[in-house]
Amino acid sequence: MSVSLKKLLLICTALALLSACRGAQDSGPLTLTALYENPAIEGFQKADQPVTLEFPRDHGAHLDFQTEWWYVVGIVSDANDRSFGFQFTLFRQALTPNGKQASDWQSGQLFMAHFAIADIQGHEHTSFERFSRGHPQLAGVELEPFRAFLEDWSMSSSHPTDLTPLELRVKEEQFALDLTLIATKPPVPHGESGLSKKSPTNASYYYSIPRIQTAGTLATPKGSFNVSGDAWLDREWSTGVIDANYQGWHWLALHLEDGRDLVFFNLTPKSDEIPLMPVGMLVKADGTRERLDTNRWSLEPRRHWGSWPVAWHLELDGEPLKIEAAFDDQLMSTSLAYWEGVVFVHVAEQQVGSGYLELTGY
Repeated sequence: MSVSLKKLLLICTALALLSACRGAQDSGPLTLTALYENPAIEGFQKADQPVTLEFPRDHGAHLDFQTEWWYVVGIVSDANDRSFGFQFTLFRQALTPNGKQASDWQSGQLFMAHFAIADIQGHEHTSFERFSRGHPQLAGVELEPFRAFLEDWSMSSSHPTDLTPLELRVKEEQFALDLTLIATKPPVPHGESGLSKKSPTNASYYYSIPRIQTAGTLATPKGSFNVSGDAWLDREWSTGVIDANYQGWHWLALHLEDGRDLVFFNLTPKSDEIPLMPVGMLVKADGTRERLDTNRWSLEPRRHWGSWPVAWHLELDGEPLKIEAAFDDQLMSTSLAYWEGVVFVHVAEQQVGSGYLELTGY
């Protein structure tokens, strides 16, 4: 295939995916919310009741659902304490229900991948984006062993059935990840047995692997670094999960130095009359989870960078914690507008943790 024809096909794929998202937003910039807000097409399944998550099956694709993603973020450092954040996400958007495909060339699946590196000391955030249709040689998700890929960007398991050890290999220009990820906590379901309410009438199936030991090499134009640290992996699939009363969300995942992990999520309503849907979960050091009632915690923005709330005040069981972006400009320079970046957690002046914050619709 000629280079020009390949570029044309990629442009057509990108336009098709963005057109699918555009159905939820007739004007203004596209946001990450659009993937979830896209009106459901008849024939797709919906997340409407608790399920029993099964592995390795649920690490793979759920083609009866319209939207799905595989997401991993982490913070790593080298021997000189030079620190970086990284993100890799593979999005799947189905055009036809029931996983039907006429052939490998007509899979009915579109894929988009995002890759970003945050140089924490350098206050530099760089992001990249790719599109493809589903095809065994272009983009897709495989099981036993697991592999999620778009061209040469990939997450792949070296184990025939387990998800980890997971090899994350992504390269674009002078930026690259070659990391091995090994889970130190088991998969944790959100909500009721994985059924995560996102709005009064909609939900997704959602689980996390909240603590993943990470080591390997990370490259930027400033050099190649041997790094290690921790990562967080999210898996989510749904159909038309966010209704038109909500414009976005904030999502916060934290690793505390005492071994606990925290995740908080809330939709942003378009008016004060629309109910909030705050969700909080604690994963203890031993891997057991605890759903956090809203009377135990609160999360409020404290500082904005433009329209983006990049500093927050968290109160958990009466303990105040300060959440602050490692640096402000961690905006994804991609087709979908969202902020995704490294944050640090402080009690008084002492750092007690770190994590990732995701913002869309602001």
